[in-house]
Amino acid sequence: MLRQMNVLRRALFAFDRQDRREAWHTVVGRLAKLLGTRVYDLHANWHDDPEFRAVWDGTPWPAHTADARKYTLFKLVRSLVTTEGDTAECGVYHGMSSHLILHGTRDPSRLHHIFDSFDGLSEPGAPDIVTDPQVFRWRKHDLRAPEEIARANLARYPQARFYPGWIPTRFDEVANRSFSLVHVDVDLYQPTLDSLAFFFPRLAPGGMIVCDDYGFASCPGAQRAVDEYAAAHHLGAIALPTGQAMLVRPLMRIEV
Repeated sequence: MLRQMNVLRRALFAFDRQDRREAWHTVVGRLAKLLGTRVYDLHANWHDDPEFRAVWDGTPWPAHTADARKYTLFKLVRSLVTTEGDTAECGVYHGMSSHLILHGTRDPSRLHHIFDSFDGLSEPGAPDIVTDPQVFRWRKHDLRAPEEIARANLARYPQARFYPGWIPTRFDEVANRSFSLVHVDVDLYQPTLDSLAFFFPRLAPGGMIVCDDYGFASCPGAQRAVDEYAAAHHLGAIALPTGQAMLVRPLMRIEV
C-alpha cells in the first residue's frame, strides 16, 4: 500500500517530467489490469517515429488515432517499396489504411486498387458466429460508409482506383495485374477467403497479404479463412501481436 501511495505521489507531484510520466504509466497500467485490459509498453517508441507521424499531416485523421496496427501496416508498406507490383485494399471504410499504403509507396506510377461494397459488411455466415456474449457481433451493413468519404480522403492520390461492389465481383478487372501488397480488412470468413484466393497467386515474389482482422475475437471467420488457405497451400501465416496476420509469397514462385 505504501508503495502504491508513493507511485501516486510521484504521478501527481514529481518535479521531473519523465518521472511523472513513468509514474502515471504505472498507475494507469494497474488500473487497466483491474479492468481486465492492458496498456502499451511505456518505452515503445513507434508513436514518435517522425516518418509515421508525418502520415497524418494535412489529413482528416487526428494524431491520437495513430496506433500500433497502423504503424505496422505502414512499415510493412515501406519495406516493400522495391518489390514490383501494384497495391490493393479489400475493405476501405474511410480510407485511412489506403492512405497509409499510398503514402508509404510514394510512387504515383504504382496503382492502388480499392474494393469495397460501400454498403457495409455482407451477411455473416456460420464461421463468423461469435458464441461469447461479451464479444461484439457483426451484422449485415455494419461499417457502412459512403464511397464519397473515401474518395474525398484519398483525393490527393491520382493512382487510386475504386471498384465499388461486393467482394469478389470486380476482382476480375485486375486479373492481369501483379501485386506487392494487399491489405484485407473485411472482417468475415467468405470475403477474406475470396480475397486470399484471388490475390495471393498474383503477388510478386516477396509480396505479402496483410489481414487486419486475424487476431480478434469478433472476427473468428477471418482467422479461419487465413488458416484454411495457408494450410491448403503449405504456407505459414505470421500472426502479429497487433491482431494482424501476414501471408508472404516466397521469393521463388510456387504453384497455388
